[in-house]
Amino acid sequence: HWWRLRPTDWVVFTTLVVWHFIGANTSDDGYILGMARDARNSGYMSNYYRWFGVDEGPFYTPYTDVISWLTHVSTASPWVRLPSLLVAALTWWVISREVLPRLGRAAHRDKVVVWTAALVFLAFWLPYNNGLRAEPFVATGVVLTWVSVERALATRRLLPAAGAIIVAAFTLT
Repeated sequence: HWWRLRPTDWVVFTTLVVWHFIGANTSDDGYILGMARDARNSGYMSNYYRWFGVDEGPFYTPYTDVISWLTHVSTASPWVRLPSLLVAALTWWVISREVLPRLGRAAHRDKVVVWTAALVFLAFWLPYNNGLRAEPFVATGVVLTWVSVERALATRRLLPAAGAIIVAAFTLT
């Protein structure tokens, strides 16, 4: 049943796609998009406005390179915000398939719990994670790290723990 779409999944995914096109951008989208456009010329993503094009080495985030690569195709807002939409779908998928079952069989099968989880997810995701900022990737990384650590504890295996460490390291940057 892991891959079967449920009504809550359809509602969440449809809402995310509609909001992707009609939802407001974050206040930093123009700032980040300007830096991504400049990366086409400089070859690296730099803080063009604050540090006059100097690379932010210790605070470097790989997701900004993805935004920079996307600007080679188009700088349209729905196009460059596509990674945020994809991690939104991934986050909901992990919550609905991994987190909710850990609440117990009764909670996982209760439609009120599942619908409440979907609506609370949307209530927090839509206003905060629709732009080019790092928050969607951090939220996804936190959920994946938590689920991986729980899986490692439940199965007493090191592979999920190693995955959690890798995801946490990328999330921290």
